[in-house]
Amino acid sequence: LGAVNIRSHGGMQAAQATRDKPNLARLLAAFFRYQCGDPAFRYTTIQINANYEAALHVDKFNLGPSYIVGLGDWGPPRSGSASPAKPTVGPHLAGRLWVHGRGALECREAWVAFDGNAPHCTLPFSGTRFTLIYFTHCSQSILRPQDRSLLADLGFHLPHHDMVKAPHMRTAEERLEAGRVAFRDFIHAE
Repeated sequence: LGAVNIRSHGGMQAAQATRDKPNLARLLAAFFRYQCGDPAFRYTTIQINANYEAALHVDKFNLGPSYIVGLGDWGPPRSGSASPAKPTVGPHLAGRLWVHGRGALECREAWVAFDGNAPHCTLPFSGTRFTLIYFTHCSQSILRPQDRSLLADLGFHLPHHDMVKAPHMRTAEERLEAGRVAFRDFIHAE
């Protein structure tokens, strides 16, 4: 929900889902405003995940500052579900957000601020896990004025239109490689 860049269909704009479900967008904006407790945080986009176990990655289209909250009933992975691509972690870490430089962060019914440009992933879990992630799309400076107005009317706390990604940032692959090394060390320490 919110701002997305649809390269083949007009560029940076409000997502069709936002237009189709304005009450959901309004509800999730209000949920953030009343539950998160960070009135200074700005965002253009709300990502909704259902039972998604994100592999180690960096967000290429995110300015960085993000908030996540997890909702649901999840626990450790079922026995026998581990693989080289899906590491084994202690049951107390199930479903946590791992962020390079910060470790395993508990987001179950808790708002966690993190930098989407840092390598991060979801630690293995089983059960029902929904997450909401609020962030600013890196192309938000070219969001059409009518879409900016729509999102503001729905309660999105938008950043200033000239906010852009820092030019000195290492490439996504360089950041990800550093994260891979740190994640392997984290898993072996468990």
